[in-house]
Amino acid sequence: MLVKDSPKVNVSAWDELKCISYKVRKHCPVCLSPFVSPLLDLPGLPLTELYCSEIPKEKVGFVDQEFHFCHKCSHGSLTHVLDPQVVYGPKYSFRSSTSQTAVQALDYFLNFINKSVEDRTFDVVIEVGCSDLNLLKKLRGRASRLVGIDPVLSYETCHEPNCTLIGDLVENVNIREISEEEKCLIVSSHTLEHLSNPKQLIEKLLLESHDDTIFCFQFPGLESLVDDWRFDQIFHQHLNYFSLHSFSYLLGSLGAELLAYDVNYDHWGTLLVAFQKKKQINNTEARRSLGLRKLQEKDILRKHSEFRMAMVCTNQRLKRFKDSMRVGYGASLMLPVLSYYLGDDLSCLDYIIDDDLQKTGQYYANMPVSIKHSSEFTSWEDSVCLLTSVASRSNVRPMLKKLFDLKVRDVIVPLSVL
Repeated sequence: MLVKDSPKVNVSAWDELKCISYKVRKHCPVCLSPFVSPLLDLPGLPLTELYCSEIPKEKVGFVDQEFHFCHKCSHGSLTHVLDPQVVYGPKYSFRSSTSQTAVQALDYFLNFINKSVEDRTFDVVIEVGCSDLNLLKKLRGRASRLVGIDPVLSYETCHEPNCTLIGDLVENVNIREISEEEKCLIVSSHTLEHLSNPKQLIEKLLLESHDDTIFCFQFPGLESLVDDWRFDQIFHQHLNYFSLHSFSYLLGSLGAELLAYDVNYDHWGTLLVAFQKKKQINNTEARRSLGLRKLQEKDILRKHSEFRMAMVCTNQRLKRFKDSMRVGYGASLMLPVLSYYLGDDLSCLDYIIDDDLQKTGQYYANMPVSIKHSSEFTSWEDSVCLLTSVASRSNVRPMLKKLFDLKVRDVIVPLSVL
């Protein structure tokens, strides 16, 4: 699920964010090993994607969080599953996107699917979490029927020929009835990371689909997060952090096998996988994952320490320019997490500059700095600019070029890898 227009929420309607209820996971969702102690404690981690029309009068949306790393299967998990009615309510913004970076990421996934299935055609293509239908429409040539499943489609209609939309959770949908034992391709983009029990979903899809069904999924990968010091990509909505090792382990435990994989380093370090049911199942199938790189706890802790030091240095550099105009560039949905790691509510900034007119005059829930449209800001050459939209390389690089073209006096980039 990608980015949609930012919501404008009245601060007075945020009572539900003052004390958010949550459930506690006690086992690894991949191999079911019991959690012992968290690898990373994240006290008071803020919710993301919350904008408002005036400076908030109180702090809301902070919830203690924990990150666990499983020694057995190398899966990363969050302990606390926040109330989905709050997290994915009307304030939630990660639904769809027409941004250039999102289009590029979708094209990358489409190319991976085409390589994985080669010249095969199917009777039906099913997309789990189809959101805005952009991917499903691009797969029209692969099948005579298209089916999209997503709870946000409850009140949507589809005018595409031979396309059926199901506005419900996939857990409530019988895949066997949809596929009718036909040749089927099932795809899903950025869904598994949001689920409390991803294994249950994969098992359901395998059980209810034909033996020759091909699956192509993508989701953020743990290896890239660790290697690139992107611990700011750990946030409440992403409950799962699959490594290639942990996903291969999951498939093996369910009698399936990995067919192909790739990594989109420019967009969240996304892991792309193609898999199917294994023709001959044996009890040692899960051991296939042992040949893959296995992350080590000590390496994650070392990288996390280096990341935290980089955030401290970034904050120190920002404060060094206290006698200059300081602005942020990019009113990113993820900025609250970056602010959390910087240890600063960014009140030192005069403005956050953004190219989206809909964000003009808005504020973040817990950062007392207003968003100003780029066309209204003319002091670039006299300003120190903190890059505040750093979700992925694909949007950081063109933003840097734009800042250089504007002859910004100084640019502070809170990243290790570009």
